[in-house]
Amino acid sequence: MTSSATMSNRLTRTTLETNSRPVKVIQFGSGNFLRGFADYMIDIMNDHASFNGNVKIIQSVSSSDNAINRQDGLYHVLVKGLRGGKTVSEIRLITCVEGTLNANNHFEEFLALASLPTVEFVISNTTESGIIYIDEPFSKDSLPVTFPGKLTRLLWERFTKKRKGLIVIPCELIENNGDTLRGIVLKYASSWFLSDDFKQWIQDENVFCNTLVDRIVPGFSSVVREEVKEQTGYEDNAAVMVEPYSFLAIQAPDFVRTLFPAEVANLPVKFVEDISEYRLRKVRILNGAHTAMMAYSYLRGFRTVRQALSDKDIEQFVTEIIHQEIIPTLPQPVDELKTFADEVMDRLRNPFLDHQLSSIALNSIDKFNVRLLPTLLDYFKRIGKTPPRITQALAALIVFYRGQYQGQSIQIQDSQAVKEVFQNAWKEGIESSLPELLANETLWKGHNLNLLGDLRRGVCEGIIALLSSESIIHKA
Repeated sequence: MTSSATMSNRLTRTTLETNSRPVKVIQFGSGNFLRGFADYMIDIMNDHASFNGNVKIIQSVSSSDNAINRQDGLYHVLVKGLRGGKTVSEIRLITCVEGTLNANNHFEEFLALASLPTVEFVISNTTESGIIYIDEPFSKDSLPVTFPGKLTRLLWERFTKKRKGLIVIPCELIENNGDTLRGIVLKYASSWFLSDDFKQWIQDENVFCNTLVDRIVPGFSSVVREEVKEQTGYEDNAAVMVEPYSFLAIQAPDFVRTLFPAEVANLPVKFVEDISEYRLRKVRILNGAHTAMMAYSYLRGFRTVRQALSDKDIEQFVTEIIHQEIIPTLPQPVDELKTFADEVMDRLRNPFLDHQLSSIALNSIDKFNVRLLPTLLDYFKRIGKTPPRITQALAALIVFYRGQYQGQSIQIQDSQAVKEVFQNAWKEGIESSLPELLANETLWKGHNLNLLGDLRRGVCEGIIALLSSESIIHKA
């Protein structure tokens, strides 16, 4: 469905006619990514593959300005970029989202939604740090803190109401995300002393898919809002801009392909037996490049990926990380990896996307552990020394986590525990506390980074260089 301008510029279901559909999908995460990726696909499946289902979004954090609900779940996706060397500019009105529900503030509504007989899927994107287990008690009257805890509570409600199991499609960028999520759900079921029948039902009647997702979706901006208004006539404060490229690999039983008919709708979705090859290539090259350049570029005054890559030094930095440090550690044919890397650089240079570095910065330590640390470890194992550019990226990340640079504060978006580790290190003096920081195996997922040859020296030199540059700028 494509929107068109009307006499009114209010984007609501009273000013637009939309089809009525049952809720088939419960979605954890209201961010731009899922709305510009999964919900975009579901909307197309409704039009071209008879999916006939809507999405209800679960929010864990209250918002005083919920544009999605004010617009009755309606919003536009603006597709802009390059495809085959040609400029693409398309716009689509998304009608499959019914709005958001704050799970903590509306517990009874959450339980009612959980037990709906029409629901078939759960889709999530709670970032790399979202699929975790925290020891917390079971409550009949409130929800757990974590996403897996909430999902366990949702499944328990369906089990007790004798509803069918669900197909869970997690979009978090962690390895074997579906298997990992199922394991944590079972751990909650055991710690809460829920019945053995329930635990068997989780394993027999529910499908937890391993997935790999790929689409660059930058944050909302006034530029996107104005372009949508110019093209459609509607004031849209929940609009999403995306790149033309999109890809989803799903590892699941054959019947899921029928229930989630993305291929019928000619969407870029592959149902595969093993997603490891797709995941490794994407996470190491595309996501690795994003994380490597984030702090390195931010500290130099850039705020978007596009701005940063217009700088020849940063473009060279990113290109060399990909070709000289990441690709040599990957098992796939080099020619295929180079072709994919060239596509990635074209996507990063998209002239229409202002992908905010601050959005990439969310939970950067977990992202470093998933996207760059494996490359660092593999490079050291194969070559016997640490990769210099990833070492520099780590130095920049540590300076970034100081929370200030060149007299300006930096908002650190991470857990309080992670922030406190860096605050203490900087308070005690970063040079003297660096060995302890790099030895923090909780921070670096079981690794003592001091054991990686000359890494500590390289990181220390990188930090000193960045602090020296800051002093020069201040004197000027």
